[in-house]
Amino acid sequence: MRFRPLFVTFAIVSLFFVKATQGFAQIFVSDIADNLNEFSDDMAGALPFMASIGLEWSDPYIGQLIDITPHWGIGLTLGATTLKLDKLNILLEDFDYQADDGFMDKQLLPAYTINARIGGFRTLPFDIGVKWGWLPYLPIFKNDISYEAVVYGLDFRWEIMRDWGVRPSISLGLEVSRATGGLRSKSAKTLTAGSVEIVTSGDATIGPVWEAWVFDLKLHIGKKFWEPRFTVFGGARLGVALTKTGYQIAGTGSDVKIGPSGNQQNLEDLSDKALGDLATGLDNASGNDMTFELTNENITGWMEKFGVNLNLHGGIALNLDGITLDMALMADIIHFELGASVGIRYQQ
Repeated sequence: MRFRPLFVTFAIVSLFFVKATQGFAQIFVSDIADNLNEFSDDMAGALPFMASIGLEWSDPYIGQLIDITPHWGIGLTLGATTLKLDKLNILLEDFDYQADDGFMDKQLLPAYTINARIGGFRTLPFDIGVKWGWLPYLPIFKNDISYEAVVYGLDFRWEIMRDWGVRPSISLGLEVSRATGGLRSKSAKTLTAGSVEIVTSGDATIGPVWEAWVFDLKLHIGKKFWEPRFTVFGGARLGVALTKTGYQIAGTGSDVKIGPSGNQQNLEDLSDKALGDLATGLDNASGNDMTFELTNENITGWMEKFGVNLNLHGGIALNLDGITLDMALMADIIHFELGASVGIRYQQ
């Protein structure tokens, strides 16, 4: 390979990071285990909230695809959510990253998404939406860091009440999202875990990585006024996230060496059996809190977590001859985070 809200994963790399002082001093897993669990829990809780940006259109149901005027739409959404990063600074020094002067304990994390939606078929009142988005890099660290993070998803909504008279339109839906990302920097380091030692050259990259599946149950309510110019909408999302957060060491040739202290071999030269044995050794050294995956190109240590999110949102929309502008505010009432989004789309 940036589930968010997402720079907290820097902490995970420090599990086995060997800090340069006069020599190299080992950082023990037990010294930071409590903080690590808190960071992983924060990320598992934040990812459903961050992944909710996009596909939250003001219309609970857009109509039939096969109709005299086919119902479909495509648009862009810009959003942002807050995330607490107060505990990250504790481990930045161990990881050799320095926060920028503008770094704040509560950081605002933006996201952009491209959205599309088509109506249902025949007389079935459903619609289907897809989205693809990314989180742009925030220059909150002084180090030269490469960064990538994407989120994509699919949702299905079923209309259970139609907008008529004083009644609003109401739909229930399910959204499934996938989030992956990572931050990397070239670094020459020595990392130790039990009897296993990992030595990297200056061309190897080290940094946090993450991936998650997010599942959202969605309730959406909308009411049109001065048809079809103005819509008031709101709703709730109950989300769960299955996350894997960790760090990755990557390189080719002699960039990464691994093995018993003083007897390392090039990672790319190891057999599948040797890679499996070393992964087991790393698992045991981490106290089985992490699971390691080794290939001939990278070493990845994962920690798995489960997160829950309850997101309430509300907003208004303006429709001007097929161009709709959505503006919404949202709140994660479990983790006390806030967010906002602005979307523009063409819809028939």
